[in-house]
Amino acid sequence: MAKLQINNVDVITETGGVATIVSATKFPVGHVIQVTDLATTSTAVTIYNSWTAIGLSQSITPSSSSSKILVLCQISMQQYRDGYETFGGIKLLRGSTNIFMGTMYESVMEAGLSNSSRTFLSSMNPVLYVDTGHSAGSTNTYSIQGYAGAGQCTYQTNSTLSSMLLMEIQT
Repeated sequence: MAKLQINNVDVITETGGVATIVSATKFPVGHVIQVTDLATTSTAVTIYNSWTAIGLSQSITPSSSSSKILVLCQISMQQYRDGYETFGGIKLLRGSTNIFMGTMYESVMEAGLSNSSRTFLSSMNPVLYVDTGHSAGSTNTYSIQGYAGAGQCTYQTNSTLSSMLLMEIQT
């Protein structure tokens, strides 16, 4: 067994080729403690005038209540409607609690009509959020829901990729 010590305090121990950071070790502010991620290409269609899960959900178990969770998402969205403008939105939840919601009008599209009298827009939509209201020591699940206020919003159309990255940051 080997040990790495600073000022006679164990920081890392090694047994059988496996290194373990001692649980009392405190990392400097801004240090990334852990990362979880998810990517999906599964198509999801929102229901008119209703928030709908789009298949982007990931969990993390923070080690400390004082740490922050940085949530980074990139969401592939396609809007479509015959004849008029279309709009939709996205929101971030921790469990069942809404912690970030752009307005339903954040993806407003008013475009000229095509030859077949329809409007259409494909976009990549970022979500960047720092969460300080998480529960330490228990699993926190973050998910994205989509909304179609007019027309139709489809997520991950034609196998486009949406992703979510969760990082626990030392404070």
